[in-house]
Amino acid sequence: MRVDYETLEYTVFNGSSYGVTVDTMGRPWVGDSPQRFNPLTGTYDAPPMGSLPGAGGSGIAEDHEGRMWAATSGGIGWVDRDTLVVGDTVALPAQGIYRGISVDVDGYIWAIPLGGTQAFKVDPETYAFESIGGLNGPYTYSDMTGGQLNAVNCFQPEG
Repeated sequence: MRVDYETLEYTVFNGSSYGVTVDTMGRPWVGDSPQRFNPLTGTYDAPPMGSLPGAGGSGIAEDHEGRMWAATSGGIGWVDRDTLVVGDTVALPAQGIYRGISVDVDGYIWAIPLGGTQAFKVDPETYAFESIGGLNGPYTYSDMTGGQLNAVNCFQPEG
């Protein structure tokens, strides 16, 4: 849905997704299988050679380098914000879907496995990660770290 912030008129678009964000260029993204939404056409711009392997059911977040991070089968991976080229994947040890994906203010990628008891903090340059345990059924797919505040722009979205 798009809501005009002056008139409050709205447009409903077909489709659905689990995670959603807006990149630093003001473009909406969905995280199930990372795709950029084009509000002018009502369609999704997908990576030219397919998406991340096994992506689905996750949040999505932009890092400080313009990479859109989402879940993959057994970990996380990224798609380039502008070219839509699929980048690297990072295997993580917990099984299942990594529902929560976020980028903190220092640029680290955070991944929370659905139904798990831990979070993973991933270095976006080296892909080294650490596990933070002792969590009690964490469930998130939004900006759990507050890092997306770095991506806020105060301009009227196009479309």
